[in-house]
Amino acid sequence: MNTVTTEFLALLVKPASAHCNLACDYCFYVWKLEEDGALSGDAGQRMSKRVLATFTRQYLEMAGRDPSIAWQGGEPTLMGLDFFKQAIEYQAKFIRPGQCVGNALQTNGTLIDEDWAKFLKENGFLVGLSIDGPALLHDHYRVNKGGKGSHQNVVRGLKLLQEYGVDFNALIVLNDVTVKKWREVYDYVYSLGVRHFQFIPIVESGEKPGEVLPFSVSPEEYGEYLKGMFDIWFNDGQPNMYVRDFDDFTVGFAGLGHPSCIHRDRCMDYVVVEGNGDVYTCDWTVEPNWKLGNVMREPMRKMVESGLANKFLNGKANLSDKCRSCKYLNYCQGGCPVHRRVVAADETPQPSYFCEGYYAFFEYAFERMSKLVEYTARRQRIPYAPPPLLEPAPAEKA
Repeated sequence: MNTVTTEFLALLVKPASAHCNLACDYCFYVWKLEEDGALSGDAGQRMSKRVLATFTRQYLEMAGRDPSIAWQGGEPTLMGLDFFKQAIEYQAKFIRPGQCVGNALQTNGTLIDEDWAKFLKENGFLVGLSIDGPALLHDHYRVNKGGKGSHQNVVRGLKLLQEYGVDFNALIVLNDVTVKKWREVYDYVYSLGVRHFQFIPIVESGEKPGEVLPFSVSPEEYGEYLKGMFDIWFNDGQPNMYVRDFDDFTVGFAGLGHPSCIHRDRCMDYVVVEGNGDVYTCDWTVEPNWKLGNVMREPMRKMVESGLANKFLNGKANLSDKCRSCKYLNYCQGGCPVHRRVVAADETPQPSYFCEGYYAFFEYAFERMSKLVEYTARRQRIPYAPPPLLEPAPAEKA
């Protein structure tokens, strides 16, 4: 049984909680948390300096040489620059010898101005900027609270990040609209000078078992995106840009462990810290039954080493029969457990909602990806031990 390793644990911090200046229709965070009641009472409040100082100290005390803090929301820039300047001061105050803190910021980009761009550059933040393509596609869902599209302000923020040399990735949500026009979305964002991409498929369950909400991506559509985008990224065996799906898979194909928790054999690469100091097991499980505690009442180390945390970490190993017999199990690991629950009618282990899409991708790209990784590993003289493909189970005798 695996246990949580605090040395490599990252934080996902939501200082503004679910507060946001946009009202994106597909945003699971706001409406799901309201529905579950996880942010009732003081839980939805913005982060105080006291909570900021407390979780920073507790985290750096238990973290290894490379602590990683990702600031997310809601919209974290609603906290203002002074809050983040204070965060950097607390990191400098509590850092231990030999540590180097990495900061990332996920933002809708609408509030980025010159002061923000300067700060992010000076402090080495990696930024994830949400943009869903040209205005017509982006503004289909990504609107402000008055229903007005946000595209123009996002592009303005993007250009400021470029002007000041801030490292950033374009975060592109694949929904029922954009997944059908993923190539148009990619071409547009590429035309803006972006060379680092993260595509995020969205799916949310409906009220009935097996039902998904209308903005969700189908497994077939996701598979078609993976195959088509892989061809662009692969570039005849000479990749020249970053696409997280495939750059992460190269590490997994080399046998070095998949960088993303989605395709690792266990969960718990990070924990979530809410605005009031509540700690949860995952961004997708900010739910009352997965709350580990609160940093103002107990040490973070105690929370992440608790029985509940380890139950969550090892829960991913509860695979369906379909997953256990799949030849690509060592490369997929059953996907995200949250995606297994989407169409589940009961507690019986299910394959990922995106199973068909993943399988279609592996069938399409496995040979080329394997050869690319082997060639790269040998040329750079790095360890190379690809996970074995599983043999299909023998057919039962009649």
